[in-house]
Amino acid sequence: MIKHFFTIVFIFFTNASFGQNLTLDQVIGLRTKSLGIVEEFLTSRNWEMITAEDESKELLGEVYFAYKKSTIDDKAESFIKFTYSTRDNFMNRVDIQINTLNKYKSFMTRLKALGYNLKYSKGKDGNIIKVYKGKGLAIEVLSKPHSSDFGTSTTYSFFICEIGLYYLKYE
Repeated sequence: MIKHFFTIVFIFFTNASFGQNLTLDQVIGLRTKSLGIVEEFLTSRNWEMITAEDESKELLGEVYFAYKKSTIDDKAESFIKFTYSTRDNFMNRVDIQINTLNKYKSFMTRLKALGYNLKYSKGKDGNIIKVYKGKGLAIEVLSKPHSSDFGTSTTYSFFICEIGLYYLKYE
């Protein structure tokens, strides 16, 4: 009986600690949502809105969120930039920055399982950029190394938008 109790407690704490973050499927799904739905979804999972820029006739709106943001500095486990248009969801884009290798591996495994194919890769400004396409979307994966007094680390970004928009603006 005690063995079952500890198993249930372990599962609960594992889900509580990892369930607060997002899966790649959830991040991809954000792109088609309205600003209000995105904000409610992320804050319900303990993401914190850190800044926003209003949409105008000339510019799209942008909202930035952080997950597990430090109260001392601007560091966080992950960041999301949601770029939106209230006029056309085609223009919506999501960019998530991940600072842990395990989460990057999880996203990459899922990206491939969803059927996205690597179309090309390149080096630029000391970074590695890979572009995956499938299901009407382009997903640009950026690996960016950082050096500091405390050593080196890598951040990973997944930029998600419609393929047509990617061809128009980013290729």
